[in-house]
Parts: sequence; structure tokens; C-alpha cells
Amino acid sequence: MLNKISFSAIAAMAALSMVSLTACGDENSDITNVPEESGLSSSSTPSVEPESSSSSGLELSSSSAPSSSSEESSSSEKSPDRKLTEADVKCGAIKPNPVDGDECSYKNDDGYLKDYLYLDGGWRESNADSTFGLCPTGYNSSKLYKKSGADYYYCAWGKWFLAVMLPQQFTDPRKEGLSDEEYDVLDLPKNASVGDRAEGALERCVNGASLIVRERFDYGVVRVETQASAYCVAENHYRYRSNGTWTLETDEDLQNDSRFQEIECTEGNLGAEYELGDGKIYRCENVSVTDFCNKNTCKYSWKPGAVVVDVRYKRSTLASPTEACNESNDGEKVTIDAGPIVSGDLPCYKRLLDYQCKYDSENSSGKWEVVGEKNVSFYD
Repeated sequence: MLNKISFSAIAAMAALSMVSLTACGDENSDITNVPEESGLSSSSTPSVEPESSSSSGLELSSSSAPSSSSEESSSSEKSPDRKLTEADVKCGAIKPNPVDGDECSYKNDDGYLKDYLYLDGGWRESNADSTFGLCPTGYNSSKLYKKSGADYYYCAWGKWFLAVMLPQQFTDPRKEGLSDEEYDVLDLPKNASVGDRAEGALERCVNGASLIVRERFDYGVVRVETQASAYCVAENHYRYRSNGTWTLETDEDLQNDSRFQEIECTEGNLGAEYELGDGKIYRCENVSVTDFCNKNTCKYSWKPGAVVVDVRYKRSTLASPTEACNESNDGEKVTIDAGPIVSGDLPCYKRLLDYQCKYDSENSSGKWEVVGEKNVSFYD
């Protein structure tokens, strides 16, 4: 019998037996968390007929998908129960009908200049950069990009970082003149069967992430092998309907799809794997859980639970040296900054990857290999 246990419950179980990165204490930790992921699109929009609206000139990675868990939803910003902030009042007087990308600056009662950027339904306090402009602090939207020369930079937690990966809509010449909705459906298959699932063309990319390809619980410690420093996923998924059209995937579609059913892990199904449509593959294994804690000690036990064992993102990459590996630099070691680790609401750490050039004289070829990895304070 399939049991609809929420993913948050699985995450909570895992959290009990791992050393969390959200507490910025151990600067040299070699333990990483599962990157927080947004849910798949659950919009019930009835069709993908293109709208006549034009795309914004702002360098924002637009999305009709729900915000990620590290983002505040626009609905919460509009909640009538939410107390208005000083920024709501002062910026609202300047721009009563703001849209994503609008800026606002004013001096507070102490005479300090405050900068705000409107994004995802709210005014976000921001740092001002002389090159790239405003970047919200204490907030990571995975949407803000700015171009400098041939490179793109992304905004996260008040700072700008070189983007290892970029949503394809920024560089795809087909996007010119199209709205996001029009662009998103360009690659949907022409020949399909009822119930088929397909990705839209719009992408959301996360830079600095640690992708987990194997997660093992060993006496309360999570040992993780990472293989990427950035990844991209589709903003939306679509389903082919009986009337011959593609429409946005709904929660009901996922619930009724036997491929994406959560399994209740028991002693009898250890080793069973399943997917939830979020790009991760889960496996039932024995995991360490906390039975109880008192002032002096905690009691643990091993119980069947779900762990992440693989990932199936649309695209992923690992930050690596740009210099060629050849006979002249055989054995050379370099350290690459792979960016902030995407975990929790604020960054505690960034990843440093140690590479070594290994040259094969017999085949006259060389490649850089990761020989070490560590996490250091994000603020170093």
C-alpha cells in the first residue's frame, strides 16, 4: 500500500541524523546538505495558448512555477494579516503598482540610505553594487542575472557571483520577441499520447549547489559524494490531454501517476526505489533516527527510511580549471571556488575544490581530477 508521506517528513527524518550546515559553526565541515528544491509546477492553467504580452527587458529569469523553499511566496507578501513594513509604506508611495525589477531608495529615520528591489511580490532590502546594481540581502531568488562582458553573474544573499550555468532562455536566439509562455512550449513534442509528460523550455538554474549522488547514514553522520557545482531544471512540466493539447502539470497529475508515488519504507521493501517528480531518486534503507533526548543524552535507533541515492536534473556541471591539463603542468594542483552551498535560508559555507592535473603520456592526454574538497566560511 502506497503511503502519501510528505517529502518534508523524510527531510525531517534525515535531519535528525545529520550535522546541519544551517548553523554556521564548523567552518571546515566536509558534510553537505541536500539542496533545497522548489516543487514542480502545480498550476492548473487550462492551456498553453500563447499570450500577447511581451517579455520584460529586465534580466530576470521569469517563472510561472511556485517559488523555491528559500524564497518567500508572493501570496504571503499580499496577505492581509501581514504587518506593513517601512519599505511597504515608503516605496509604495513612490511606486504604488510595482513590478519585478523596480527599485526604491530612501533615508530612514536615522538618516541612512536604504535600497530596495521589488522581487517575487515584495520589497527586498538590497546591497548596491557599482557594477551590477541592487542585490537583495538575506534572500536567494535564483532569478537575478546581470551580464558583464561575456560572462553572466547571479545575485544571492546580497552579493554577485560568476554564474557557472545560465538558464537557456538568456542565450537562446529563439526567445527574442517571445513571452515566457510562448517560449516555454516551443520544444513540446508534436507527436504524443494522452498522459505523456514533457519539460518546458524555460529553465531555473542553481549555482553553487552540492548535488548528492549517494547519501549514506553511518552512526548519525551523513557522508556525501558531490558531483556538481551548478544545475538547471525545467521551470514547468506539461501533460498531453485527451483533447490533443499540452497543458501545465497539476498536483493531481502527479498524485495519479504511478511513476511518482511515495513508498512507505518497511523492513520488507528495503532497496526499493521511487521518484516524486522532483529530479531525485529515493531508496528505502535503514536510517538512524532519534527516539528521544534528555538533558544529557540522546537515544538513536535504526529504522527503515528514504534517502536520496541519485539525481536526474536537466543539466549539471562541476566548476573546474579553465587552463588546459598537459605535459607541462602534470601534477600541478589548483583550488577552485565552486560558490556558496545552497542550503537553508542563508549561506554559511562555500565550496573549495582541489584539482590536480594528471597527464597520461602513453595516450598524450591529460585531465583535471578532483583530489580534495572542503567547505569554508562563506564570509572569508
